[in-house]
Amino acid sequence: MKIEVQNLTKKYRNKVVLSDINLKFENKVYGLMGPNGSGKTTLIRILLDLVNPTNGTIIYKKNEDKLINLKNISIGYLPQSFDAFEDNSVEEQLEYFSILKKINKVDRDVEINKVLELTNLTKERKKRCSELSGGMKRRLGIAQSFLGKPDIVILDEPTVGLDPYERIRFKELMKKIEIICPIILSTHIIEDISNLCSDVIVLRDGRVLYEGTTLEFINPTNIFVYNVDSDKLQFVKEEIIKIRIDNGYKIISNSRLNYSFLQESTVTVDDAYLFISKYKRIDSMQ
Repeated sequence: MKIEVQNLTKKYRNKVVLSDINLKFENKVYGLMGPNGSGKTTLIRILLDLVNPTNGTIIYKKNEDKLINLKNISIGYLPQSFDAFEDNSVEEQLEYFSILKKINKVDRDVEINKVLELTNLTKERKKRCSELSGGMKRRLGIAQSFLGKPDIVILDEPTVGLDPYERIRFKELMKKIEIICPIILSTHIIEDISNLCSDVIVLRDGRVLYEGTTLEFINPTNIFVYNVDSDKLQFVKEEIIKIRIDNGYKIISNSRLNYSFLQESTVTVDDAYLFISKYKRIDSMQ
């Protein structure tokens, strides 16, 4: 499946929420990032056909030539707030979602068994949803999003509220998934991007600030990261980003600093996100 977002704009009265967005999605895992108000939620709602764009189009292709009507697209979606009918068992809840997704009755058992195994919920299939932990409910939400061989999967803040153990389980779960459709993972948790996503999209003020591979994202040619003792920070005259750490400051610059500071050998996704957010100019994009 290929999805092309072309010149997408969304306005609410006089407020521009998305401005001339151009994106392409293929069979990869995409990390969608950006501060509150950047347009992530609006983009997701348009992809889900819950909101109509003011201008622009979205083209869905099964292959290079064949276009598909949005009504014929199967979408798997995990909302940020997911819940289930408390009196239903896990199995019954997935049966319910299978009916909503119009999965043929003869295929439902196979599909349900597949996603239960994928999310490690097979032993809990008879357990009532009211008895599930927060992490198990989140896994149930992920399970329903992959029911029925969707053409696109959108996971909105999938690790929010999970304890460290369940976050590790989520990462292991995602590594088991066969990537046969575009998967969009919208998150504020930057660590999720580095561990799970091959590509990164950063929005700011309704525009695309960055689009490319995660590897390219964390390896921009002009990013320099240093560790600096607190008493030496006063000597820095250049424009920098500074982050308080235990033994002083981490500073991020778009030029090499001529001081005797310890330079980091690797750049993290957090570093790259802060760097791009500060130094990337909107008027240089697209």
